[in-house]
Amino acid sequence: MTISAQKTFYKIGTLARESGISETLLRAWEKRYQLWFPERGPGGHRLYSQEDLLLIRHIADATRSGMRIGELAALGRRQLLQNIKGSKETAGSLETVFEEELSDTTLECYISPLVSAAESVNPGELRNGLKRALLELSRDKAVYGVFIPAMVKVGELYLAGRINVAGEHLISNIIEYYLHNCIDQARQAASIKTTNSVLCGCFPGDEHKIGLLSVAYGLTRSGCDVTFLGSALPLDALELTIKQLQPTSVWLSVTNTKIYKKYRSEFAELARNCPCQFVLGGQAVRPDDRLLLKAGCKLWTAAVSQPEAIHSFIMGEINSPLKHGI
Repeated sequence: MTISAQKTFYKIGTLARESGISETLLRAWEKRYQLWFPERGPGGHRLYSQEDLLLIRHIADATRSGMRIGELAALGRRQLLQNIKGSKETAGSLETVFEEELSDTTLECYISPLVSAAESVNPGELRNGLKRALLELSRDKAVYGVFIPAMVKVGELYLAGRINVAGEHLISNIIEYYLHNCIDQARQAASIKTTNSVLCGCFPGDEHKIGLLSVAYGLTRSGCDVTFLGSALPLDALELTIKQLQPTSVWLSVTNTKIYKKYRSEFAELARNCPCQFVLGGQAVRPDDRLLLKAGCKLWTAAVSQPEAIHSFIMGEINSPLKHGI
């Protein structure tokens, strides 16, 4: 045990002994689920806070009771700490730490540092800000309350000339990495196998995939088996993949109006000839496009990227009897 600046820290060996979880597994969970970020001592060794110790004990007890680590990680550090705070055994010991470290809960305090880091092209600050959001908030809140709003604000500042292309690309690439991690963790947290398979991709020539990644995360959280095909997806490659994987639905994103107009007829034709449901969305999609609607496509807005709205959309639209027999 180490005491620094009136705070108590523990080495990983102490955590392993107190929780009954091996040091190797603790390091693996730390890297994969990002529920705690230890400080480093003078010699470079990990130092964990009292809050970390209580959290790891709680996770150890929960996993021994039959819960999966992925299910626990999906709740996020903040919710897990709230659960601990509500228990009689730990309420007293966690009260001070919880109030001290989690008192500032406004989402703007998570978004502003990310925007500033993009403006100054500071990758270290960007990663620290994203880690903090995932550490203190649930994954849903981090994705939809921090990551996406930060990208929207950066996009606005980029158009206004306040953020250069390097800063915009930097935050896009780093957030993309974290969104893929969130999708992977949501997939691991799923307790049952699903038959609702989904393909996600962007229109040919469209490179903007952050919005679609947030949709892919929401679909995964709603129990879908998502295959993310990325940006600028050629039409022939999509058609071949549909034949190979035979998904329940295909979700496509397009943000550029010229690209949308160029390919909408081809996608309408593909939708008419495929046995799966097509769902198209993005800034460029017209919600009243008669050609696509007549082809059986469903058109969606940014609002359904939230897991709850996506789940409702799937239950009400994708799983209902349609002309393709889905």
